[in-house]
Amino acid sequence: MVQVKGRAKGSSATMWRAFQDSPAGRDLKEDLPNPRWTGTSTLDLELSIPLDPRPNQIRGRVGLLDNGLTLPTWNLDLERLRGEARFTDSGLEAKDLRARLRGEPVRIDLALAGREGQRELQTRLRGRLGMSALLGEPAAMLEPYLSGKSDWQTLLTIPTGRRDRRDALPAFMLELNSDLRGMAVQLPEPFGKPASDARPLKLRLQPRERETLELTLDYGAEIRAVVALDGWPENLRLERGELRINAGAAKVPETPGLTVIANLPRWRVAAAPGGSTGDVASAGALLNRIEARIDQLLIADQPVANVILQAQREPDGLHIE
Repeated sequence: MVQVKGRAKGSSATMWRAFQDSPAGRDLKEDLPNPRWTGTSTLDLELSIPLDPRPNQIRGRVGLLDNGLTLPTWNLDLERLRGEARFTDSGLEAKDLRARLRGEPVRIDLALAGREGQRELQTRLRGRLGMSALLGEPAAMLEPYLSGKSDWQTLLTIPTGRRDRRDALPAFMLELNSDLRGMAVQLPEPFGKPASDARPLKLRLQPRERETLELTLDYGAEIRAVVALDGWPENLRLERGELRINAGAAKVPETPGLTVIANLPRWRVAAAPGGSTGDVASAGALLNRIEARIDQLLIADQPVANVILQAQREPDGLHIE
């Protein structure tokens, strides 16, 4: 057995290219799209070369020294990335990396696990974030409705080595979880809440078919939604979806547009935040069908009992019964 040890310091981009030449790195090369590194890193490498037909063994440690990492496809831009990542010929692991995501502090764990040909790269990110830090530019459309910061946990899972697979496993799965404590939701009942209240929000995003994503949402105990989104990754738009309130599990409908099915004990007709009707009109244009039962409908504080609302999209507009 021949043992070779070395230590180097250089650009993070060069270190990444060296890792890509390892067996674990080759698994990731096709599945982690175009990472852009900046800054300097250290590399400690140990190579064991048997004097018989056994395969070589690689073990390494990368020190991240205030690095930058950008993944354009994922709208992810990390700064001041610090910590240590360890890799072998079959795995990758990093625990409690520190970084800033659009100016906010976050902690990150990485793990590449599983057998060859069945590995998954799991990236966990934790931090107290507002919508602008979490989503970047797309958060601007949510500013009238969401404000403040809450604790978020995200998990990105990327199956690797797809070139060797015949099954249609998803290319990734992204999960986001928060109790939303500290974040105010300025929407009508049952969506709205003050910043002091906690209400669990779970989001999951994964490919459905070519350039189409499926987004599922669980909000509190009563709200469920699932939507199909076209135009990944640069021009996301709703193709079809279903929102259910106190009405069980949601599923992707066969017809385009948004279907809403709701059983509401109470609903107050309210203006959009800031008095703007533009966003309301845009949302209305997406609606395809509504089925709602409302025990008490409040219009200008005047109650109307036992309301059944049905609406269907027709060629000339949304027809309400």
